[in-house]
Amino acid sequence: MAYTWIPFYKELAQKLLQFRNDRNPLVEWINTDLKKVRTKSRSWPLIEYLTEKKSHKITDIDPFSVFGIFNRNNIRGESGRNELLLKFRHYFNISSELPLDFEGLPSIDIKSNFYLLSNSKNLTISDLWELYVKILCNENVSDDFDRMISNGVSVQELSLSLYWIVPESFLPLNDLNSKYLQMHGIKTSISNLDYQGYCLIMSKVSEIQSKSFAELTASAIDLANTKRIWMWSGDEETFENNYLSCGSSAEGNINFASISSKKELGEAYRSIKGNNDANLPAAYWDFIKEVKVGDVVVVFSNRIEDKQRYHILYGWGIFISECEFDYQKENPLRRNVQWYSSNSIQKETLSKNHHFFHSVEGIESANIIHLLKIGDVFVNSNSHYSKVQQNAQTKSGNTNVPFKYITRTEPEPIVKSFENYSKERFLKQVFVSQNDYERLESLLLRKKNLILQGAPGVGKTYAAKRLAYAIMSEMNDDRVMQVQFHQNYSYEDFVMGYKPNEEGGFELKNGIFYRFCKRATADSEHKYFFIIDEINRGNLSKIFGELLMLIENDYRDKPIMMAYKDESFAVPANLYIIGMMNTADRSLAMIDYALRRRFSFFEMKPGFTSPVFQEEVSKKKDPQLTNLVNAIIDLNKEIENDDSLGSGFCIGHSYLCNLGDNYNLENIVEYDIIPMLREYWFDNDDKFNQEAQKLRNAL
Repeated sequence: MAYTWIPFYKELAQKLLQFRNDRNPLVEWINTDLKKVRTKSRSWPLIEYLTEKKSHKITDIDPFSVFGIFNRNNIRGESGRNELLLKFRHYFNISSELPLDFEGLPSIDIKSNFYLLSNSKNLTISDLWELYVKILCNENVSDDFDRMISNGVSVQELSLSLYWIVPESFLPLNDLNSKYLQMHGIKTSISNLDYQGYCLIMSKVSEIQSKSFAELTASAIDLANTKRIWMWSGDEETFENNYLSCGSSAEGNINFASISSKKELGEAYRSIKGNNDANLPAAYWDFIKEVKVGDVVVVFSNRIEDKQRYHILYGWGIFISECEFDYQKENPLRRNVQWYSSNSIQKETLSKNHHFFHSVEGIESANIIHLLKIGDVFVNSNSHYSKVQQNAQTKSGNTNVPFKYITRTEPEPIVKSFENYSKERFLKQVFVSQNDYERLESLLLRKKNLILQGAPGVGKTYAAKRLAYAIMSEMNDDRVMQVQFHQNYSYEDFVMGYKPNEEGGFELKNGIFYRFCKRATADSEHKYFFIIDEINRGNLSKIFGELLMLIENDYRDKPIMMAYKDESFAVPANLYIIGMMNTADRSLAMIDYALRRRFSFFEMKPGFTSPVFQEEVSKKKDPQLTNLVNAIIDLNKEIENDDSLGSGFCIGHSYLCNLGDNYNLENIVEYDIIPMLREYWFDNDDKFNQEAQKLRNAL
């Protein structure tokens, strides 16, 4: 059931009327009961966003700012919003159930609660209450609306505020809705827009479609979350790197990561360059904030042929990473791309260091493939032609710029060359049987989560990476990520969290697992492997958080809301997790049952008796090595039969792997293996000395 927030919001709007003449009880409640509510940063109280200065209490508040308390984007997702709404429900005695969803409900990006008054010196809180009362009493608000606009209140914020309280009567004219309406032929220029013009837009919307304003807003939000197509000025050399980068014209003097709005970025850029160029800062903002992982990018250049200007398209790719910042590079803004292109595109002479970046809306992602297959589809009249051409004119200022292609050949993915890797190669390098390999592969592909457990030296880490290679049939490290857990590893490192920035504040950073999931999501046709060494050294519930459920096979590709930002996230079905667990370290925690249920467990055993290992030993033609191997096999039997130890403490074969030509077996025994035995039989000197001497005698 969608739009369950509407009954709650409408009832709250009516209940709020009781404070129109005496706001003191309301203000006191906000100052006391909301004092401990935290924002996404966890350390920053919500109450400090409601005042102009820290630790000051509010003395008065308008009704729209009351609604703004739980509709801001620094609240921690749906759970954070419902935490606030529960407090409102109790205080206002609201009978409506708490919302089950917030579909079609945009949030606001504000730090000051009195956002409608932030740009106006001539309006008061009482003016906003007067407008509020008239709206709920269904009175004419034309003059009040126009007065607000003429005194600096933006149409976007005012229309959104009215939408909160009467969603069936007022349409929010935010950026998303404006773009959505323009795609459907309704102009929404908000410059000098008065109440009559606002009503005219709403009337046109009602004429051409049957959706409610909430449904329309939900559609606009969905559209913004779907794949978009972007244009990038370049040539075939662009495909030599697996990324796109820009930002050089800012001369390294802008801290892009700390910029919070397009306006702020434009002002920072113009203060450095000393001109009024709006195109480049707008393009940088798009590159940093608007592009989403999975969006398509098309590489093109301009060309004049027969007095006609063309966009020459070279190929396309998919963004597979968030924007990264490296201020040591000439172009500090970077996003990784999986490229696709034609092999037969002719080389053009283009001006270097010229990047032009804009989105092409109105095309489904599948059409870009169609676009590259048919050479002159956009030169002729086409159903998509007018939309693309209009966007090109709007963004670049050019007119009559059709699309043309140099070839009509089929596009082929630009794929890096990786060394082949097979099951047979795995069995030669990892000392397990063919049945064990097939069992490992089956467990991982079925469960998607596998833990290799065993004593030190049995080759868990080595086997994990090569198992991934064998399943991929290639040694492709682009699709393998490896991390090591430790006691201080946290959710903030793994998924996302606030990290200090250069400005002395904090900013939200995506963790390594979040970024890798996004990369896998953007390349759903291939398998990706996330390897976690020493998985039981970390606090797993703390590290995984809500992803503990999402990694389960049955919940792959099923999104939930994130804890730190108002975003749905899913662990993709093509991502496989391999963990390694040391069973010999008594100081390590065991895996709790909640996580254990989500993994299959496979015990890695020493490979001394495997035919492949025995063959490697025989190649050395060293009797001492043969004797030592046999002695360790006997030692492991003693360890297995010891009630205080067991198979998880056996000596692994890796101590005798990769020996090279000039190896010293005595050093391996005395300084690698015997110290381990001292730990095993720390309370039994006789047993320790007996087993240590057996190893020495083998040499």
